[in-house]
Amino acid sequence: MFFSTSADDIDIAFQNRIWGFWHKDLVQEGSLKEKLVRTWKRFLRAYNQMKPLDLAFFQTKLRGSLCVVGLAVLGEKFYDDQTIIFTWEKNARRVLFPFRIKLNVGMYSLSEPIIEKSLPTHEWIEGQGIGRLEPSDILPLVRSLEKRTGFKFLI
Repeated sequence: MFFSTSADDIDIAFQNRIWGFWHKDLVQEGSLKEKLVRTWKRFLRAYNQMKPLDLAFFQTKLRGSLCVVGLAVLGEKFYDDQTIIFTWEKNARRVLFPFRIKLNVGMYSLSEPIIEKSLPTHEWIEGQGIGRLEPSDILPLVRSLEKRTGFKFLI
């Protein structure tokens, strides 16, 4: 599960087919910096465990509620400290999320979320907005997708 405080950045990520994660050394002092430093090793371990064909769900706040708004099959990981993509990066005029991963195939909607509820995330990494879903946590998402699309999913 990937979380962003910015629905616009989820839109940008899907348009560019790239998701990015903070680098602790690119953040100024403050509470975010403290969180990133404290969870750095856990983040690197989680990032290194991501592999092509893993499935990621994207969560943000819409209309005051936590919503799952997209899903994507992940591609290759890469490091890019040169290409500014996301809103926070544009505002800072520098790359803040250089740990990147391609989004191969995906779907998202900021107007009609997959499900409007907070899902339990395991091994949550504070500051990075990343956690793991158990297989049983995915079932409500799949059922909601089936209702919305008429498609049947094998899980």
